[in-house]
Amino acid sequence: MSDLSDVRDGLKTAIEAEVDGWNVYTYAPRGLQVPAIWMNYEENDTVVVFKGNTIEGEILVTAACYSDKEADGWAQLEEVISPTGGQSLIKGIRDNRNLNNKVDDAEVMAIENFRYENIEDMNLVAADVRVSFIKSIA
Repeated sequence: MSDLSDVRDGLKTAIEAEVDGWNVYTYAPRGLQVPAIWMNYEENDTVVVFKGNTIEGEILVTAACYSDKEADGWAQLEEVISPTGGQSLIKGIRDNRNLNNKVDDAEVMAIENFRYENIEDMNLVAADVRVSFIKSIA
């Protein structure tokens, strides 16, 4: 569905404009290079509702970085998911609510699911950012 690909591309661009030093993916990649931010497609967290000439949906954006269960990993993660952090993906989305003209509007709805996670034999700390969007279609 190219409309969802457009939304993911717009999210990636908006996040990259604000966050330096993090790998940003439009999907959950194989061969993850952390620190990383990705759209959680494999978990099927994308919800799409068609209403007349619009699409309304939510995409779950995951951020993860290395951690040996010490404060360092959490501090790096929190800077990226904090609304006022120096490299905030939330600020990137709020400053570019149309995601480079890929949607009519996007908004961060929640920061959730803080966790330790092991992906590809890497100990990570991670959290999810739920982003809603509305997009006009022809």
